[in-house]
Amino acid sequence: MAITINELETGMGLVVDGQLYFVTELNHVKPGKGSAFVRVRLKNLRTDAVLERTYRTAESLEDADLERRRMQFTYVTGDEYHFMDQSTFEDTIIAKPLLGDGIRYLQDNMEVETIIYKNQVVKVEVPNFIVATIIEADPGLKGDSSRAGYKPAKIDTGASIQVPLFIGQGETIKVDTRTGVYVERVKKMNLKEIKEILVLMNENNLNEIEIERDGLKLKLKKSVEGVVMSAPTHYAVESLPAPKPTSVASPSAAADSSKNKDIKSPMVGTFYRSPSPEAESFVEVGQTVEIGQVVCIVEAMKLMNEIKSEVRGKVIEVAVQNGEPVEFGQTLFIVDPL
Repeated sequence: MAITINELETGMGLVVDGQLYFVTELNHVKPGKGSAFVRVRLKNLRTDAVLERTYRTAESLEDADLERRRMQFTYVTGDEYHFMDQSTFEDTIIAKPLLGDGIRYLQDNMEVETIIYKNQVVKVEVPNFIVATIIEADPGLKGDSSRAGYKPAKIDTGASIQVPLFIGQGETIKVDTRTGVYVERVKKMNLKEIKEILVLMNENNLNEIEIERDGLKLKLKKSVEGVVMSAPTHYAVESLPAPKPTSVASPSAAADSSKNKDIKSPMVGTFYRSPSPEAESFVEVGQTVEIGQVVCIVEAMKLMNEIKSEVRGKVIEVAVQNGEPVEFGQTLFIVDPL
């Protein structure tokens, strides 16, 4: 459809020389002599190339009806990436080339913004920032955060970036997806803080609360079964069905189990018995644990949350298999108090 220069707006789509562009900037100029004109800066939807054009007010342009939709990444098969349209909940397949450089930062359940033209996805935009975990890096230089220099590291999306020398494997960082540059180290939200938030919700009769800190959004929402945690910007942790119990139990467990205490998960996430795949488990069946001792880790929103025992006693059962999803309030360990 043809439009006049006076109808042109920032963000509008145009067809120029057979290519799709959208307007990023425009300036109306009225010279002292001669007729007025508009200086327009355009960005190619497919190549990101920038084009500058000058149009007289009498000229007309070909409008491209662009629609923006939020979609959530679900899974990949070969070079086909599946996304769920957040407005229609339909499955949309997007070819790998359309993701461009953003594919390096694609995370499970990530929400992206797509641009639709004639019912076809023509561009995918990942969030400007993501929170990611370092999975490969040389050891960090502890206590020297002012030291200049960078080193290569790999984050959990598979992308390789440059990080400061003091950043080590397992740390959580913020990354600018537009440049691939390290922004800052992200402070983890510990279990105590999460418990304080839950108390706040109960005291004020809140059904839902959303907190943003250091670029990370945390959303807690009460449900019939408990509290569901999610992070809509970076990583969504869905309410997963409780796994079938595949327990490791002590053969000498007491017959009278009424006095036993449960160590329960304070959040929805993934259960890990050790700090890393190569490391030993925090605790074993038959081992005595002290109050405040770390017994496992629950990963939620790409954050590793240490779970500490609130009772002194002997571990008589590990109720969850390593790497399994856990629900809020689900029993992780059974302890015989001492």
